Amino acid sequence: MNLLAQEKTSKLKVSKMNDVEKYELQMIIAKGKSQLSDLEKAYTIQLRKVQQSNFEEQQTKLKNQAKDINEKGNNEFYLH
Repeated sequence: MNLLAQEKTSKLKVSKMNDVEKYELQMIIAKGKSQLSDLEKAYTIQLRKVQQSNFEEQQTKLKNQAKDINEKGNNEFYLH
């Protein structure tokens, strides 16, 4: 009878240890998900900044090209 009681106690201890380990793993996973979410937000912000910068750079190039075309057109008009 004593062996059965010890076995039950051992199983209960193992079960409690498993529950604690499971909880700890869940906490680690939750922390990892939170960190991943923060990284995704930071990446999205950086990506938007880069896209905005690229857009502004392209916009400036197009404006300069349009200005050059207009100036060439005006110069040709005055030359004729």
